[in-house]
Amino acid sequence: MLLDREIPETNWSSIVTNNLQITRDACRYFKQQKNISKIILVADESKNVSTIKQRIAGIKEVYDDSELQIIDSGKSKTSFTRAYKKLKQAIKQNPQTLIFAIKERWLIEILPRLMYAGLIGKHQPTLMTGFSDSNLINIINPTIKVIRQYPFKMGETAGKVLLKQLKKPDNSNFKRIEVPASFDRD
Repeated sequence: MLLDREIPETNWSSIVTNNLQITRDACRYFKQQKNISKIILVADESKNVSTIKQRIAGIKEVYDDSELQIIDSGKSKTSFTRAYKKLKQAIKQNPQTLIFAIKERWLIEILPRLMYAGLIGKHQPTLMTGFSDSNLINIINPTIKVIRQYPFKMGETAGKVLLKQLKKPDNSNFKRIEVPASFDRD
């Protein structure tokens, strides 16, 4: 059983989120409703994971390469500090920017710092979004529009599938089950 991951041509069931579609929908909202023509993607080396690939594909369906900048946050404190400096510089060059945190971790790390630096707030044109498993981001800043994942629902679904497989083992009954994410809009 795989949660929030997919491995092609395997005999494992996958419980996943609609990563590509929800990312595309969120990006369309920011491009069409908020007139954001530049996007900065904050990601780390997990860009090769199936779900992250799907999220990046969703972004690229809306924003072309000339509108997209990818900042690699790395895993260490030093690499994150370097990435944050690049992010601040990019925002100062083009404040009408959407920062897209590919994982909730980057929302939590970056949002308070940008707020403290005065780069994100009520009277600032820079916007931020990303994937979130909790309400923490909206506690930090209620104006941030996030893509909500439902990890407890995914876990519950996985438990039901596992119980079903234990009761009636059937090696041909592997499937992909999607637990849809949602996007906070105005």
